Amino acid sequence: MMAKVVDPNVQLDEETEDTLMNYADEVLEQIIEGACEFAVHRKSSTVDVHDVQTFLERQKNTWLSSDMKDMEPIKGPKKNMTTDAHKQRMALIKKNLKKY
Repeated sequence: MMAKVVDPNVQLDEETEDTLMNYADEVLEQIIEGACEFAVHRKSSTVDVHDVQTFLERQKNTWLSSDMKDMEPIKGPKKNMTTDAHKQRMALIKKNLKKY
């Protein structure tokens, strides 16, 4: 429990600890979603520390330490963005090009 770092003698009841953990989960979820939105906005498939920094600065009025600027980007899963309609159009184009 992180409260022990501040005060080794602290005693939190279970309800208080659950409430704090739920709040922390909500805040982290907001940060992750916001950083992902910034990454999508800049047309990137990876979230990097600048996305997190931008979200925190603009939405939470919070600044991160400059030590975090050297962190590696977080790579998301690669997605196949090609739709079936696109594949059909490309096949038709290739077919028509073969005629010439």
